[in-house]
Amino acid sequence: MKIFQELLAEAEKLKVDKPKDQGKVGPKYKQFPDSKQGIISFLKDPKEVQQSFTKKIDLDTCKIFPDPSVAGVWGVDSMKTGNRIVIYLGGYKDPFGDLRNHNDFETGVIPKRELQKYLDRGDIDQKSFDRFSKEDYYGV
Repeated sequence: MKIFQELLAEAEKLKVDKPKDQGKVGPKYKQFPDSKQGIISFLKDPKEVQQSFTKKIDLDTCKIFPDPSVAGVWGVDSMKTGNRIVIYLGGYKDPFGDLRNHNDFETGVIPKRELQKYLDRGDIDQKSFDRFSKEDYYGV
């Protein structure tokens, strides 16, 4: 019992007091709504994405869609470049239940099977499909 009390006393000594004035509490990132308009706002925000990149993908012709199973995750397919952008909005839980503490995105190309769907629906023309579906096409 004496050893346990000594360990408790040592643990109390190691505790660090929190600063009394921690300033404003809240996210250090801009939180965007989990909606199509929120994604457009994210892509147009110069602090989040380089505007030259946004102009290249042409938001007017993009297909914007949510992840069906994870809040705050959206896909943006550019019909102009064949690029796919996956956006992870801060402030929403990831698949493991952890809160994302920043906004992030990654880019790639639209998978060929989905390009075929866009071609069938008339969202892209045959010339674009042929260019975007080449094995060595890595987007713009």
